[in-house]
Amino acid sequence: MVKHRDIPDTETIKEVTLKKEPTSEWFACVTVDGKETPEEPDNPDRCVGTDVGILKYAHDSDGRAVGSLDLSQERDRLHREQRKLSRKQHGSNNWEQQRKKVAECHQTIKRKRRDFLHKLSNYYASEYDLVAVEDLDVKPMLESSGNSRNTASAAWDTFTTLLEYKCELEATHF
Repeated sequence: MVKHRDIPDTETIKEVTLKKEPTSEWFACVTVDGKETPEEPDNPDRCVGTDVGILKYAHDSDGRAVGSLDLSQERDRLHREQRKLSRKQHGSNNWEQQRKKVAECHQTIKRKRRDFLHKLSNYYASEYDLVAVEDLDVKPMLESSGNSRNTASAAWDTFTTLLEYKCELEATHF
């Protein structure tokens, strides 16, 4: 078993969730209760507004533009592995081995995207006292055929969810 970090003695374990990934890896998520969140400042000094996009992932009111995550090589590998899977006899040992390779490709893409989103949301939550994010209606964007893959891959809702909880931890207005 590999531990991510130790649980401090001051915190109590509330819940443990076991999860099996499609790659046959097991994870235990431990929910703890202990740390109090700091109070948000009354008059925020450092404020920023962010606008999310596809070509540049985020533009903020300070003039910074964060480039989008390039997952083209990972997508190409996924397509290759899926083609190989389609040629295997369903249910055979070779099919099962190839299915795990496809699952690993999906997992790599998922982990890279989440890592990018965690780092970006952590930056905004820790650097600013107030963070405002554009409110988007994504459903019509996903229904149009032009950029639906790029729009879905951008994971804007995941970004705002991560940013919201990190702002709460850092006592930043959201």
